[in-house]
Amino acid sequence: MTDALFEIRGAAPLAVPTTVLGAWNLTPHKGISFGEGVIEPETPIWSVSLDPQSADENLQAANAQLRVTQAALQEATVRLNEFIETAARGRSYGIEDIENRGPELELQAMLIQMRGGTAADYGALDVIGLDWNGLVQRFQEFLAEVQRLLADPLVVETRNKGEDEVIAQTAVGWTGRSDTAIIEDAETELRAEHAKSLELALGQRTLLFKIAALAAEGAVRLAVVIAMPANAIWMMPGIYNFITRVMDEYFKIRERLQG
Repeated sequence: MTDALFEIRGAAPLAVPTTVLGAWNLTPHKGISFGEGVIEPETPIWSVSLDPQSADENLQAANAQLRVTQAALQEATVRLNEFIETAARGRSYGIEDIENRGPELELQAMLIQMRGGTAADYGALDVIGLDWNGLVQRFQEFLAEVQRLLADPLVVETRNKGEDEVIAQTAVGWTGRSDTAIIEDAETELRAEHAKSLELALGQRTLLFKIAALAAEGAVRLAVVIAMPANAIWMMPGIYNFITRVMDEYFKIRERLQG
């Protein structure tokens, strides 16, 4: 989408495949011109810069990307449920089960290593070249940034591409209360575009929250069915890795099919 720019300004890098962010790019903060003043924001700003000639087309394309990401998360949810259901049936995993790389096999390796039993079991993650410390760090970074995005009000701004002045800016708190500032001479069409930008940002932020929630829920469920409830918190990085790996696979398969 070369005619529009979707940015999350001031957000730290997220340890997810870039496709998970859909149309959004992570960029540093910069001052916001609103009328005569310049605001230096402290919270992340979801900024949408639109070309007036193709604004509706660009917003539709961004929403299409969000729907694809939502479908990828649904695929990850289905596969995680299947993995947990298999574990609940009492299937015994061993180091010999790991024959090739893949999200399910990486999750198996995590379980094998946590259960231990033999020297080989304790090295299960090494067999497939998975860096556990790296997984933990990426999950912690992702969780910290998602918590920040959720703790702060959602601030969404809309402007014409190539212009510094903001046409409209809305802040939405967790109570659902919203405050909007908009230039006095904004046309009805511009107001509608800002409303669509706000809806798009809400959808993307909700999706990031759902990834974090699924990692937590999946870790608890898996820990319970394999009778290791105390290890739930340690399973979260592995579940998070599984979710993002499945989503990344989904994007790549879809891209190949579209040719």
